[in-house]
Amino acid sequence: YSETRPRWVRVVTVAFECLIVSALEVFEQGIEYPDTNCDARESEDACLQYKSIGGRYTCLWSESDGVCSHREPHENIFKPDHLIAVFVLAIIIIPIEGVFEWS
Repeated sequence: YSETRPRWVRVVTVAFECLIVSALEVFEQGIEYPDTNCDARESEDACLQYKSIGGRYTCLWSESDGVCSHREPHENIFKPDHLIAVFVLAIIIIPIEGVFEWS
């Protein structure tokens, strides 16, 4: 409860913060797991050409099928490199949220 701010301002602030957190996660996934058009690559060297910021290959090569496929995000979101990426992006985004709340 706040005597200085009406309820609708607080609702808009919370909605904006949820939107920012969602955008943060989308941005982080785009950096950590970029789509480098893996399906179009036809050789192992071309498939394993790119690495993400975390140092992992962005594509996976299947020896048995000879097919290059996109590396999907890991199921365990509590890996240290994922948490570090989220933390760094949060350091950037949280001050923006603070400015929105103060106005």
